[in-house]
Amino acid sequence: MEYKRLKDIDLQENINRRVFIKFMARDVDVRTQKDGMTKYLTLSLCDLDVKVDAKKFGATDDEISLMKKGAIYRGAIDVKEYAKSPTGYSCIIYNFEAIDENPSSYVEWTSGMEHAQSIIQSALTDIGESIYKSLIYNIIMENWDRFSIWTAASSFHHNQLGGLLVHTAEVIEQADKIAEFWESKYGPGFINRPLVLSAALLHDIAKTQELSVDALNGTTEYSTQASLETHITMCVSMIDVQAYKQSFGRQVYNVNELDADDKVGLKSDEQIKSEQEALSLLKHCILAHHGKLEYGSPISMNCPEANIVHMADELSAVMYRYNRAFSNMESGKSSTQWIGGQPITTYKDLSKS
Repeated sequence: MEYKRLKDIDLQENINRRVFIKFMARDVDVRTQKDGMTKYLTLSLCDLDVKVDAKKFGATDDEISLMKKGAIYRGAIDVKEYAKSPTGYSCIIYNFEAIDENPSSYVEWTSGMEHAQSIIQSALTDIGESIYKSLIYNIIMENWDRFSIWTAASSFHHNQLGGLLVHTAEVIEQADKIAEFWESKYGPGFINRPLVLSAALLHDIAKTQELSVDALNGTTEYSTQASLETHITMCVSMIDVQAYKQSFGRQVYNVNELDADDKVGLKSDEQIKSEQEALSLLKHCILAHHGKLEYGSPISMNCPEANIVHMADELSAVMYRYNRAFSNMESGKSSTQWIGGQPITTYKDLSKS
């Protein structure tokens, strides 16, 4: 029997047929059928940018033990007509077995990573003469190995490898354009642009700690640390640690090396006050970037820069979801997904091919 990769099979053309495919397993979960005893598997069959929900009813204990997130399998899949599905079909696994293939060839990397790196570099250059220069640069560089390849989420948005980098760049680009618009309307100085860029750069940096990502197969789970705090609080800790290392917002000197009248090299009270405010504003933008308390932000947005970063962050996530949904939809149709416990309906108008 010849098994084809999932990406090479048009499941729509195989409704009411059995197909033999190779796939990566993601989002594996074990549930109980209506009889309260029989178990079944739910999972996503993945191959690069193709992701299909599937079920294995009547799963045995051996089958449950065998099915692992990020592993590669071949299986016989029955494609059943199912009107309630946005695709018009459902996939039922008849049988499956693990195979020895490199998972990395099944993993989808997000597009636009090179452009994203250039956007981030430009943003770092733009704040190069600002009060945030060393603070932001050091945090980015200390986390670059993960930041440059990490996913931005486990499922909601930008959940491919490299997604965190691309999402961050999108937030930077949008936030900067929004800031420019309001500056042109209300005059220079209305928006603190270095603050906007700095907050956009750092807003999700701590997802490198909140998320545990396997760079070989792209699987993403919440880390153990995420059971105690979120990327918002983790990021504020990063900022505080870096500020302490740089004596940012405070005076540090060795009194033994200074004469009573020698103040050379010491910060003025005005500089310290300026640094303290800059630090508080940056942390405020991070703390408020989810927009609402029920979305995980411990404080509401109380300055224009915080509003701008939040709006750019929200737009990046929402537009990503629309783009992914459209790829599996026909024009003039709608689909509904459950995201965060809420039904999210998407309509694709006739003008979109």
